[in-house]
Amino acid sequence: MAMTLGWSINQSGGEMMISLVVTVRAKEGREEDYARISGEFGRHIEANRKGCILFRTYRTDDPAEFITIEHFESEADLRAHQAHEETLASLDRLKDVLDGTLNIREFKQEQQV
Repeated sequence: MAMTLGWSINQSGGEMMISLVVTVRAKEGREEDYARISGEFGRHIEANRKGCILFRTYRTDDPAEFITIEHFESEADLRAHQAHEETLASLDRLKDVLDGTLNIREFKQEQQV
């Protein structure tokens, strides 16, 4: 599961918030396992990881499809989250319940006018 992420630098040289939308499908019969693992991980990350503003998983109208929305204060915070041993361990746990790969879209915060 490779992740490709990006970031934006604002005109004053400071980093801008980065958001990710991750879409996944759980294997048939493993939907509740995915929901449990992702929910536990998301609550932990949102409460404890530096720079995490929001980390929530939602189920779509398709019971096997899930969308996770992540907001981090900066690219540095996101990179630290990605490299953290808990993140890597969680991704490893999810391999057995995922049907396919992660579809990751990234979004940058626009300049405030």
